[in-house]
Amino acid sequence: MAALEGRHYAPNGDAEVLAFPSGDTVRILLDSGRSGRALSVLDCMHVPGPAEGHVHADAHKSVFVLAGRYRFRVGAEVVEAAPGDQVFIPRGVAHDFVVGVEGGRALFVFSPGGIEEYFRQLALMAAAGSSPVAVDELKRRHHIEPVSPAPVIVDSDA
Repeated sequence: MAALEGRHYAPNGDAEVLAFPSGDTVRILLDSGRSGRALSVLDCMHVPGPAEGHVHADAHKSVFVLAGRYRFRVGAEVVEAAPGDQVFIPRGVAHDFVVGVEGGRALFVFSPGGIEEYFRQLALMAAAGSSPVAVDELKRRHHIEPVSPAPVIVDSDA
């Protein structure tokens, strides 16, 4: 097993926070370096609206909804998720989500870890106004493959 870096405890308020021009934020609660790359844990705040469809070719993702309402498409299945609900997205499965009108907050757990490096670089690129081509290359380097599933229809209750 890889050696663990840093502390095994992170007090509240000690997490690295990444802010995006959209208004979304990502708090890195567990960096993969502290878990021997076993997993990464992110606390994500989302503004209302859709996320781009994609596939993680190298990691499983589990989402625990803390606030708001989400509508996830995982493969061909569409699920509604509210606070307390969990959605598992296996590696290699196309997925997207839409955040309801009040915005949302969810814990994202990736296994194996490492996705936080993508978000760190994406935050820097967004702040610098990087081109879509550069962002697409970043996604490729982190094994994220964009897909274009049919849009998830959102009604006023989502």
